[in-house]
Amino acid sequence: CASARESDSDLAQSRKGAKEDAGAGAGRMATALLRAAEGAVGKWQEQMAAPFSPRCLTVYLSNRCALACTYCWGAESRAMSPRQGPIVREGAVVAAARLVADSCRALGEPLRVVFHGGGEPTIHWALLQRLNAATRDVAQTAGVSWWGTIATSGVVSKARARFLAQNFDLVGLSCDGPADIQNRARPTA
Repeated sequence: CASARESDSDLAQSRKGAKEDAGAGAGRMATALLRAAEGAVGKWQEQMAAPFSPRCLTVYLSNRCALACTYCWGAESRAMSPRQGPIVREGAVVAAARLVADSCRALGEPLRVVFHGGGEPTIHWALLQRLNAATRDVAQTAGVSWWGTIATSGVVSKARARFLAQNFDLVGLSCDGPADIQNRARPTA
């Protein structure tokens, strides 16, 4: 009987110690998180005080897309306009690429160009090809290398897929899962 009471007492002490350790651990974690947040605020303030020096150009060609994804935030804006929203102006992209390339040259970094969007960048195939070539020319003129990324649904012909693989450093393919889920969530329009 006495040993059972001692075991119960030991167990209660052990639980109390574990709770105290957990409390102390939570306090240490809160302190560490606060320090990390203060450090992040400090870095953000440094960036805000520094001269504007972009390192990447992200290009949204338009919201147009050949899919009718059930969860797409861009679908509402596409439904509101028969023209499905504006297409980016080529001259604006080239001007922005020059600004970013100059910054990249000063930083000793490549010109990073990302084609992305609320729509599918490959819908505007000729424009995509022209902007790929134009931003490469801008990088060459600025004396920096070019590094390109495209995010796509991958619903393209084999020839276009080959072009993407040969002309981009990274091709991001969006996928919702196995075929039954993918086909249900991403029907063609």
